[in-house]
Amino acid sequence: MKNKKIVRILMAASCFTFASVKVFELMSGSLQNRGRDLIVLALFLMLGSLYVYLFWRDRNSPGS
Repeated sequence: MKNKKIVRILMAASCFTFASVKVFELMSGSLQNRGRDLIVLALFLMLGSLYVYLFWRDRNSPGS
């Protein structure tokens, strides 16, 4: 389904965008919320990687 592929690409792009925003906040922010920001950064990176994996898995499947 083409719509599912577009959604996965957009979700991966948005996750990696939010992760880059968190990196910028970590570099310029205070030390007060550093632990929470690191957890959120890791979460966005994992979700983005999951969407990329799902996209590539569906793209390389024999049925598509």
